[in-house]
Amino acid sequence: MRLIRLALLMAATGLSLSPAAGVAQDSELDEIVAVVNDGLILESEMEGAVAQVRQRAGAQINNVPDEVVQSQVLEQLILRELQMQRANRAGLSVSDSELNQAVERMAAQNGMTGDQFMSSVRAEGLSVSAMRERLREQILIDKLKQREIAGRVVVTDEDVDRYLESESLRVQENREYRIRHILVSVSENASQSTIDAARDRVEELRERAQENDSFSELAVAHSDGQNALEGGDLGWLAGGFLPTLFSDVVPRLQPGEISEPFRGPSGFHLIQLADVRRTDGQQTASEDSVVKEYQARHILLELNEIRNNERAEAEAERLRKRVLAGDDFTQLARENSDDTSSANQGGELGWLQAESMSPPFAEQLRSLKPGETSKPFRTESGWHVLQMQDTRQRDLSQERRRQRARQALGRQKMQEESEIWLRKIRDEAFVDIRLEGYQDS
Repeated sequence: MRLIRLALLMAATGLSLSPAAGVAQDSELDEIVAVVNDGLILESEMEGAVAQVRQRAGAQINNVPDEVVQSQVLEQLILRELQMQRANRAGLSVSDSELNQAVERMAAQNGMTGDQFMSSVRAEGLSVSAMRERLREQILIDKLKQREIAGRVVVTDEDVDRYLESESLRVQENREYRIRHILVSVSENASQSTIDAARDRVEELRERAQENDSFSELAVAHSDGQNALEGGDLGWLAGGFLPTLFSDVVPRLQPGEISEPFRGPSGFHLIQLADVRRTDGQQTASEDSVVKEYQARHILLELNEIRNNERAEAEAERLRKRVLAGDDFTQLARENSDDTSSANQGGELGWLQAESMSPPFAEQLRSLKPGETSKPFRTESGWHVLQMQDTRQRDLSQERRRQRARQALGRQKMQEESEIWLRKIRDEAFVDIRLEGYQDS
């Protein structure tokens, strides 16, 4: 297969590979549908992706012509190829351990065991090896985006304040919105005539949608958004955490209604509100919970070539007895603890939540009263002697609300920057489309 791809690449660049080099001449070889810098996209890859899109989207794109779906799929494959090329040039990689952990997370998120998840993959007509390879590529692309985009995403305290104080956020609480989206992208350096043409195009799409053209089919055929092949469907989004650009638009729409076009950093947007529903507020209630926190300090004795498990335990017990006899815990921690981050502070760990600690450590936190010193106990780090200083109850509702707002704003800004970045690397790349009937959306 590698030789076949090499032969195709040479053909695409005007070179040839003779049969003597190990590749038989074969008129049945895959056609090249696109050359992307020094890479290729083959007809079999595109056809496989089109089949998956058709299966996943079902009836909502039944009326979309094959050539339109092929063009959108090809564009997605081009973007994937460009990202993979950049990731490879940057020397990024995904270990088998990372990949296995990702598979386990996917299984858990779907309420399945690993075996059940693999069975479901096969039931959908996919091979496990192909699924793992696609997942590896996605992890690699996520790493690339973290490397090239995340540094541009800055969420300030003022951003969070404005987000939480906005009228639209208060109106949206306890509501979720099902949204469909069309993006007509505009490059950063676009001329005024290009911007005007994009505005005219999105206006035309809105008129067609209002004249009973399917919004989903229009998204598949014409949207530059990353969800185009899902009919622009963004799924259910919690009202308080809508993308920033949408937060003042979506709540004013009625189910089925289509927004006026509006401009964003990546181009012109069109939104259709598919549905709205009220939530039971359980997520908000959980944020109002009061948590118990523990102020503690410890001495850690790590295991090494000189100090084995038994010696470490015995040394921890000796230090505990000195504490009980009246020796200063702070001084003992400075002189003996292997925890470099806390030893200079006399073993001080600050305020801790048991839920964030390892099970053995959490168990000790919950069992000790202020002033008490634990018996030696073992964790992955080594042997500990823990002393409880104080406890308190803390209401984290506002802090958690701000944290969720910060995370939501970060995701939104990351999405916006991603759209701009993808358009930029697409514009800068050498792409030769060889698909017959290709339609540039």
